[in-house]
Amino acid sequence: AYSNGKGWRFASIRLEPGVLELGKIKDYGKFVASLKELRLKAFPNKRSRRISVVVSLSSISIYSQVFSLPIIKGENLDRAIQLNIQMVSPIDVSQAYSGWQSVGEDQGLLKLEILSAFIDRTTVDEITRAFSDAGFLAVVMEPRALSITRLFREYGATVGVDIDKSYILVGIDSSGIDFLIIRRGQFYFEYFTPWRDIMDDRGEVSLPMFEA
Repeated sequence: AYSNGKGWRFASIRLEPGVLELGKIKDYGKFVASLKELRLKAFPNKRSRRISVVVSLSSISIYSQVFSLPIIKGENLDRAIQLNIQMVSPIDVSQAYSGWQSVGEDQGLLKLEILSAFIDRTTVDEITRAFSDAGFLAVVMEPRALSITRLFREYGATVGVDIDKSYILVGIDSSGIDFLIIRRGQFYFEYFTPWRDIMDDRGEVSLPMFEA
């Protein structure tokens, strides 16, 4: 998805089965070839220039958690955040990329709310390399939940969204069902159910399983 200055345009390709499994690249050559095909389809007149992109990750395992801190400033805040990130990380911090952002501030309780996110380093490095080999420059890599939340926040006002309220946002697509909790325009919690977890032996999702 990209803007040409006048409006949004979209391009897509379908990956062959087995190229990606559970968010990990299983056939690197075919994955890069598919990215090159996507690049040519989206930008047919930009063959030589590297294209900067934001990569929104959906099926890859990304752990996120909101934690609270007292309202502090400067270096003390950064040290407190880094310490908490080490404590809540589900994997060894040396094997993960992590990031954080402030999602709320309560002056009455004198506390900050910080959203942290973690992902395996090797997964990100391989995807970044694949995009580079296909002529892209991945300037940002983020959970899809953040992408959807930003879209909700920036365009929600046009459809009557009150950013000061809390919402449950449900996304349904070819990968599964995604439940997001959004408070004051910020992402707080995600619960994702991939179709593969509720499919039967024939690869079908029954109505009772879907309703459950």
